[in-house]
Amino acid sequence: MKVNTTRFGFIDVDEENIIHFVGSGILGFGNLEKFVVLDVDSSSPFKWLQSLEKPEIAFIICDGKLFLKDYNVVLPKSELKELSMESINDSVIQVIVTISGGTNKISGNLKAPIIINPEEKKAKQIILVNTNYKIKHFLFE
Repeated sequence: MKVNTTRFGFIDVDEENIIHFVGSGILGFGNLEKFVVLDVDSSSPFKWLQSLEKPEIAFIICDGKLFLKDYNVVLPKSELKELSMESINDSVIQVIVTISGGTNKISGNLKAPIIINPEEKKAKQIILVNTNYKIKHFLFE
């Protein structure tokens, strides 16, 4: 599949790399279900979560442990089941990153990570309850 994206121009997407969001999808973008993770710079911890349905929509993502070394996500069994997983250890956990005003203003949404089942290519953004994680956890505080 060829997709003409706003940031990266035309990209080739292999069907087996398409991630399907289940449930309510990404907050504010629930109508978008198909994404692909782009590793534009393999030396960077940041990747792009590119929509295949709206090529102008892409999110910077990374591992939440970049922001908080002991970042730990606990999911209810119902969420694991929806993602076809037995354990959170079977997942890839990413957070959406916001950059506002330069590199000293990089924040990650630790309160609502994106959980990806890499085997089934299913994903969901989940709001964590009973945690002190912030929506804007700054990388350089």
